[in-house]
Amino acid sequence: MTEPLSILIPDGEHELSLRVLRCLANAPQVRVTVLSRDKWAPIRVSCHHRGFIDHTVDTFDDKRVEAICDAAKKARADIILPAALPCTRLVAEYSEEFSKASSLPPLASKDLINTFSDKWSFTQLLQKTGVPHPKSMETTQVDFARSDDGNLRFPVLVKARNLSSGDGIRICRDTHELQNFLDAQERPNEFIVQEFITGPDISSSILAEDGKILAQTTQLEIVPSHKPFKSPAAVQFIYKDEVRDMIQHLVRVTGWSGICNFDFVYDEERKEPKLLEANPRYWRSVLGSLVAGVNFPHLACRTGKGENYPLPTYREVRYSKPDRGLGLLARGMLGSKQKISRLDETGIPFILKDPLPDLLIQTTKVFQRLSPGGERRASIKKRATLRAG
Repeated sequence: MTEPLSILIPDGEHELSLRVLRCLANAPQVRVTVLSRDKWAPIRVSCHHRGFIDHTVDTFDDKRVEAICDAAKKARADIILPAALPCTRLVAEYSEEFSKASSLPPLASKDLINTFSDKWSFTQLLQKTGVPHPKSMETTQVDFARSDDGNLRFPVLVKARNLSSGDGIRICRDTHELQNFLDAQERPNEFIVQEFITGPDISSSILAEDGKILAQTTQLEIVPSHKPFKSPAAVQFIYKDEVRDMIQHLVRVTGWSGICNFDFVYDEERKEPKLLEANPRYWRSVLGSLVAGVNFPHLACRTGKGENYPLPTYREVRYSKPDRGLGLLARGMLGSKQKISRLDETGIPFILKDPLPDLLIQTTKVFQRLSPGGERRASIKKRATLRAG
């Protein structure tokens, strides 16, 4: 019998870490320890880890490196697996120091991670590599004297360069509306302007090493979010050759290593997918990829330990977010045209197996709503987290 693989998740304070932990709980022979800056992070009460360690370092520098390395030694971790972007950047920057304490999953350089995560830098990379993408420009390049800028057709999207999860996006229908929005911003140069393309959203997620894709899943939006620009309520996993080929080309020419999630929009006018942005971290629907048959966190750990395996195939299943799963399931059972009709097509089973973190999350939200200024503090904290990662 082989020894269990010991894994340290070093950023348990981030919500993505709980999704990664639940993926690892579905892999054989793993033991997970969680390190967190937040002593009462929801992941603490999960039944899936063997230990929880907290620390007091707020910054992402050599002090946090020391805290993570100490935790890795204490947990006797075989591999350090960051979930969110700030810690992924840190591990990439200090990979030599971390490697002395434990093995690491595939990681790109910090500079390449920054290029992928910054929307304008990523757009410039797409231009150089010839990958189809929406026309985009920096806010300083917009000609406000024209009712319709020569390089962009209105309406346009204004996007914060370094936010994710649909935050910091605004639709503007003419130069007047665009200028008013930018004039109201403290740092207007932290936004880009992008042509608005109508069509279904497509997302594709990968694990790669030195420019070679080791695992990939692709999903199509089938039920949109209630909120504009947020991740879909439900998706259908699909195989899409055009999307696969674009990502393979980009991964090869950049030599990308690590996990990454790519957002596309299918341009119905030009009949082609266009790459919008990249998220070089784990994604919110990583449990959906698991349902489809690909356990990305576990494969990243196996790769970090030097294992080889064939390119995984995945099932063309449907998947809905847990918070929308019950509603979609109920409507499906009542004969609605909604796409979700089975419990295992939702994230609900993951919560039923590990209910305490979600109970803590919902309880915290209730207290925030009831306390004076609680919602505002929670919103500020969320924006700060998104800006960091």
